[in-house]
Amino acid sequence: MKSVVLVKIDYKGNPCLITQFGSFFQYFFEFNGELYGDFMDFRPNFKRWILWKLGLEKELYSEQEKKDAQDLIVDVIVRSVDLLNSPEKRAEVEKKRQSLLTRKRYARDSKCFWQTRSGEDKEPRYYCLLHDIEIPFTEEYPKHD
Repeated sequence: MKSVVLVKIDYKGNPCLITQFGSFFQYFFEFNGELYGDFMDFRPNFKRWILWKLGLEKELYSEQEKKDAQDLIVDVIVRSVDLLNSPEKRAEVEKKRQSLLTRKRYARDSKCFWQTRSGEDKEPRYYCLLHDIEIPFTEEYPKHD
């Protein structure tokens, strides 16, 4: 089976693509540099499906059935883009983004920078440059509390 592009649309500056693969209709759209998509399985008429499988029908769906599926998917895309554009959703996305940035900063700032030194007793030791802590040398990667 091959995937067929049914329609390309642009809704509020977001390119959208609707494809068909057998009984599956897929949609993809770009929003703020991220790709969103999903698929829906529309079961065809059983008689038509049998005829299509036997090769007696060229298309699995009639033109009207394809148009109905496309209209439904376009409605889903419109609702999705409108939801993503809503102030509540934008605030939620911004809050998640800030939370992620905070966690990344904390992870970055809490990583230790180790230096090997020899102590007063000439034994090797690890020294954390970030936290100013010295621990005994081990064969494992150094860690401290």
